[in-house]
Amino acid sequence: MTLSKAGGFSAPAFFYLIALISLISSAIMPQFFENKRTLHKEKKMSVHGVDFLIDFYALFDVPRDASTTSIKKAYQEKIKGYHPDILARAAPEFRERAKERARIFNEGWKILSKTKSRAEYDQQLISWNGPISRDGTPVVDLTRYQYQDDESLEHVLGMVATMSGFDPDAFELLEEQFNATDNPSEKLRRAYTKALEQKDLYLSLSESFRANSVGIETSNDGNPSIKYLADAQQRIEKGRERYNQDIEVGIQMITAGSVPMLPAGVENFEEVAQNDSERAIAIYREQAEQRFAQRSEEILQIATERQAVIEKRIELSTASYLHHEGVYTDKVLLGMKGKEGQAWFAFYVVESNITIDPRIDTGSLGDLTDRNQAQSILDLGYNIAIFEMQDGVPLWDQTMELVFKHFDLYLNQQGQALERGDTTVGEGEPEKSDQTD
Repeated sequence: MTLSKAGGFSAPAFFYLIALISLISSAIMPQFFENKRTLHKEKKMSVHGVDFLIDFYALFDVPRDASTTSIKKAYQEKIKGYHPDILARAAPEFRERAKERARIFNEGWKILSKTKSRAEYDQQLISWNGPISRDGTPVVDLTRYQYQDDESLEHVLGMVATMSGFDPDAFELLEEQFNATDNPSEKLRRAYTKALEQKDLYLSLSESFRANSVGIETSNDGNPSIKYLADAQQRIEKGRERYNQDIEVGIQMITAGSVPMLPAGVENFEEVAQNDSERAIAIYREQAEQRFAQRSEEILQIATERQAVIEKRIELSTASYLHHEGVYTDKVLLGMKGKEGQAWFAFYVVESNITIDPRIDTGSLGDLTDRNQAQSILDLGYNIAIFEMQDGVPLWDQTMELVFKHFDLYLNQQGQALERGDTTVGEGEPEKSDQTD
């Protein structure tokens, strides 16, 4: 028997799952990036327009000169993931965060859809000298200003290892030990998984500070894509467009007799700008472009390394089976557990395809660790498994990795049963077997 892992989802079920997983990740996963914001100093709730500014163009993923029609299309695409019908299936603890997310999208559309309010907002965006949030998340930014001087940036980067708890030498030794073992112990696996998480945070911080220093958008939703390097390349290209716009603003400041930022290594730049604006503009443009190129190269190197870490963390993902009696069935109820709650998804096999099982009302399921509460699900022949969502790991890929691992176990058990001439193991109600987790 061969199960299809690609193309096995019907379109409505697939997009519903993507939307709901996106909602859950935005509701449960922010603690990863909250760590970044509280490493320096605890602060009261940040306020948009006071402590930070939301870049609504970045939020809708449109250029700043986008037409109202284009912005409306982008807004509608974003807001549809928060439709009441989708939220109704989500657990109550997720709904408040979802409502706040929808409020931000609506606020952005309200501002950008009207000529006067958009013009006022554009002026505020140009003159803003504080942290900018490109996804609507409140920001307490250690860099304070995205185009900070190199000396300050190097000082912050020097503290990244301490912030993240990452020790490169210790990690290298642990990784060598893990890779040298064919069957690592659970203790070693957990230690290595924790070390990968620390390295991921280290790389994320290193990338974020460099990106913020030249205005490149960072992947700060706590749920990065498995194609992290490709996404980083796209963020750099988008950042290059914004950076070039800001260079032009700086040049306008020089032309008007102001100094936007003193280029490194240039003595008396203010005097040069006052006496020879053309020379000052040439110096400013050259240094700004060199700075962006340097930071971009550093970010790509970090992104390459981080993608490898993300892939490894997904590979090491495991789920714990509840009330398991040794048999893997062709139906699994998978629970995703976060700090603020958990959500369930049911999968089963239909004509050799793994697909979402609509027969289970997963939105009404509670804590199934209690055998009595789980019994009705077990009686239907489902395995029940639960996993801890990992900070900084793509939730969709982690979920599907565990789904595929379950059905690999199911197929292996089916093969063993066929060799014994037993065609009933794993079908319908679970039967006892010698196999255990």
